[in-house]
Amino acid sequence: MWSWLLPAVALTAIWFLCVMHLRRYDLLVFVRAGGDVLAGRDPFPVLGTPSVYAGDAFVYPWLSAFAFAPLSVLPHPVADIVYFILSGLAVVVGCRAAGLRDPVSVLLVLTAATTIRGFQVGSLNALLFLGCVLAWKYRDHVLRVAGVLTLVVGTKIFLAPILGWLVLSRRWRALGATLFGLFVVLGASFVLGPLSGPGYLSLLGSLARHEGVQGFSLYRVLEHDVGPSAGRVLTAVLALAVLLAVALVRRGTDPGSDLALYAASIVAALVLTPVLWSHYIVIALAPLVLARPPRGALALASAVSWAVAPVMLPQLVEIRTTSQGILLLYAGLLVLAVGLALRTRWPARRAGRP
Repeated sequence: MWSWLLPAVALTAIWFLCVMHLRRYDLLVFVRAGGDVLAGRDPFPVLGTPSVYAGDAFVYPWLSAFAFAPLSVLPHPVADIVYFILSGLAVVVGCRAAGLRDPVSVLLVLTAATTIRGFQVGSLNALLFLGCVLAWKYRDHVLRVAGVLTLVVGTKIFLAPILGWLVLSRRWRALGATLFGLFVVLGASFVLGPLSGPGYLSLLGSLARHEGVQGFSLYRVLEHDVGPSAGRVLTAVLALAVLLAVALVRRGTDPGSDLALYAASIVAALVLTPVLWSHYIVIALAPLVLARPPRGALALASAVSWAVAPVMLPQLVEIRTTSQGILLLYAGLLVLAVGLALRTRWPARRAGRP
């Protein structure tokens, strides 16, 4: 009972203290896009105009807008509550699917600043967290893992480096099925929707140029220090280095069941993306909870999230972090990847759990 009751109490407190009084901008964008596709309208902003990076533009593949069509027919207060419940359940179910049954550990994940910020803006990242957990859980089922990764990567293109895990773990059938799924889903979006493939890439490029220097991405620091071009190259090199370094450390182990490779692919995606807001980091918690760590490790991860991007009360705003805060964030991600590479199983607890 406590495994569900304590998270439910925590989510209720988060709603009343941190969420209910806010305009959840991402959710507003999703609901509007869902209404647009139902009415046959174009959900995308006009390319080449400031509306692309005004903060209220729909920038996801066209088909993904249909997932929000049911919310668009509900009164907004109802849609707001329904989506918060779905997001909260996604985090709790993701933790439980990962084998993390300790309610205090689940509470630590729910109360991380990155999780709360995702609830505040109404982002997709709680659902992507669940997707990343399920992708690992179903890693030995080709169609299941391909279906989950098609939805995850097909919704958030910046997570494409996760496919590097399939390569390094030699899951060729899963890789082929995922690539086919992405070809179908993205191809249908570009052929049937109002925006072609090149047009969509132009949309993402324009967004990256304007938001890349505002968020929490490593590119923001490198662009300031070494310039835009060199910054893009360095982030790509660092992302590849993380993947290859973990693969080298884990050489000789079974690549098909190595959680460290999966964690490295997620870290590589977060290193590589030019646009990164603090609520994206909840995705990095997926491999951590999959390792079923002791409470101290989850408490440390939650503390780092509050140190990097605290959610202040009662103002309920996210504090813009400094370059030092961004470097602390990526140091934490590196510790996650390296820690799992050096030790993929936590020591047994007194209760005898592996």
